Amino acid sequence: MARRSALLHLQKAVILKNLNAALQKDPFAMSNVFRLAEEAGEFVDFTDAKQVGRPLVVPEKVKTMEEFLAEFGRKIGE
Repeated sequence: MARRSALLHLQKAVILKNLNAALQKDPFAMSNVFRLAEEAGEFVDFTDAKQVGRPLVVPEKVKTMEEFLAEFGRKIGE
């Protein structure tokens, strides 16, 4: 567990070091930051269905009270 924790701290340190260097206009660090952001999907155009894909679940049409009760063999007023 300690090894995993140390690895996670190392990863955070590398990312923070790259961010700091990118703010200082280091071109290699900027490239690393942009590649990381692209890998994380930060540059996906969410308005373009080809890039995002289709939704997994689509809500069905809202039913009237009569339609809802008819599924259970009931009517309004019973």
